[in-house]
Amino acid sequence: MYQRALLRELGLRSIRATAEASFAINYKGHSVGEYFADILVEDELVVELKCVERLANEHIAQCLNYLRASGRTLCPLVNFQKPTVEWKRIVHGFPIPGTREGHFQVAHQARRFSVP
Repeated sequence: MYQRALLRELGLRSIRATAEASFAINYKGHSVGEYFADILVEDELVVELKCVERLANEHIAQCLNYLRASGRTLCPLVNFQKPTVEWKRIVHGFPIPGTREGHFQVAHQARRFSVP
């Protein structure tokens, strides 16, 4: 339901988005499967949608896997479970001062949205 609503909203704003975008997984030069991200926006932004009590490390790992497989760097992880929409911005591939290169960043935000 949230995926369809978000796709509709993006379409109304003339923003190109694809549901269930697939990314090939290769191992030593051979295709071994696919990942399916909830939404790919403008062929650049991977969006992962959840409806869970709270976002967990497994959800962050899932976003990182999508980013690695797709070669993209940014994945908003959005949780619609509560009246306050929670989201985390997962960034992959940018060095963070004081860490090894290739680590990731997570920014957290919660916002209350009213539904008409």
